[in-house]
Amino acid sequence: MNQPAEQSSPPSRVARNTLWLYARGASTLLPLATVPYLARILGVRVWGEVVFAQSFGIWSGVLVDYGLTLSATREMARRRGDLRQVAELAGTVLGARALLCLSLLILGVICGLSVELFRAHPIYLWLAVGIAAARGLNPLWYFQGTERMHVTAGCDIASGALFAGGVFLLVRSPGEAWRVLAVQAGVAAISAAVATAILYGEVAFEVPRLSAAIRALAGGVDLFALNAGIGIYTVANPFLVGLFGTSAQVAFYGGAEKICRTSLATLGPITTSIFPRVSYLMKHERQAAGAWIGRSLLALATVGGAASLCVALFAPQIVRIALGPAYSSAAPVLRMLAPLPLLIAVSNVFGIHWMLTLDMERDLLWIVAIAAAGNVLLAALLVPFAGAFGMAIAVVLSELIVTALTAAIAYKTRQIVFMGAAQTLAASSD
Repeated sequence: MNQPAEQSSPPSRVARNTLWLYARGASTLLPLATVPYLARILGVRVWGEVVFAQSFGIWSGVLVDYGLTLSATREMARRRGDLRQVAELAGTVLGARALLCLSLLILGVICGLSVELFRAHPIYLWLAVGIAAARGLNPLWYFQGTERMHVTAGCDIASGALFAGGVFLLVRSPGEAWRVLAVQAGVAAISAAVATAILYGEVAFEVPRLSAAIRALAGGVDLFALNAGIGIYTVANPFLVGLFGTSAQVAFYGGAEKICRTSLATLGPITTSIFPRVSYLMKHERQAAGAWIGRSLLALATVGGAASLCVALFAPQIVRIALGPAYSSAAPVLRMLAPLPLLIAVSNVFGIHWMLTLDMERDLLWIVAIAAAGNVLLAALLVPFAGAFGMAIAVVLSELIVTALTAAIAYKTRQIVFMGAAQTLAASSD
């Protein structure tokens, strides 16, 4: 029940955590290794249906998360020296997410009655709900807030291996497509259970209080709306394609997006490892926070730009290798999505490292709301006529809006970001 000692200096700790998170990011390659197999063995239509259900499950998981991973990580970084406060925070988060799981069941019933694919395949719906609940209940915030990314990395590597092994072992024909979702839900539940066991092996268990959980939900409305909005123009896109298009178009878009998201795995470790450090410094030493943000801007823009360039140059070859010749229509979709790594890299710095650490959720919410509404509107207009390529256009334009507006607001409110970036660039050129 003792808090782990902080023996290393902040820079070395952040570097170590970043390396662990890259190991965690590499674990995403394990489930992605199933993509070529499933794309071929299930066929375009059936695989499109599975991707549609996966998209619903992941986006619903964002709703169950309610933005609590970000807010609890921020609070954990601020309170981590006080075990009593940490135990209270853990109980509050658990109680809030239990209430959110009840709302998830209601959403599942509504979608089961209104979405054609889920009416035809109800097992897809409820396995997707299981994925959402397990992902939402995973206490990643605790390990991120204490800057111990090796725990989440270990869980994710094991989960990726279990998922890939389960798919290769259990899915052999289109009639067994539901097993993809069953394996994903089971692995997510195991990961959440292990992480929760580790949490309560270090922190005293406090019975969640209904009043505290309700207060946490009421106080987190902005972050909830923010998280839900981000999900609409990121993880919910295959679901939107399925609402406005065909299962084949879902497969083409979903395949291209999965490939593009692989390149985005290079950004997550830097973003996640720096966030708790900047959260702490913004409260205690803002000049140092500016230097950290400058470093993250330089690192993320470099990595994101390189990833975007590779995707743009080699899209047809990547699609042919990853998905097979039947998915050649996904190549122009992937090329259209190529700017995303660079755009997301920059928006992560201004939106997460800058605005969220300054408690500017309301300002960021307006930006995300504009982007999310634009994404849905453009999807409704473009997907019926341009299919998966139209969805890709909508996504890139939405992310461009977020990047431009977060950069503009960060510049308008304070120039510490740009000062930190300039100092970092000057130091790197010496």
